[in-house]
Amino acid sequence: MYQFVNQLSYTASVIILVVVSGERYLAIVEPLRAKSLLTRRNMILLLPRDRLQGPGRSVK
Repeated sequence: MYQFVNQLSYTASVIILVVVSGERYLAIVEPLRAKSLLTRRNMILLLPRDRLQGPGRSVK
């Protein structure tokens, strides 16, 4: 059980870093387009998907 929780926390941390990095990249490279893509509604729709990817990827 400990190994699963440990892997889950690492996986979730990496996924969160990737999402934040992607958001920052889009905001820097395409600032006008990013404002229309990174709306609150779109972020709320993406959050559950990213939260569910962590456990899915940590199971071997």
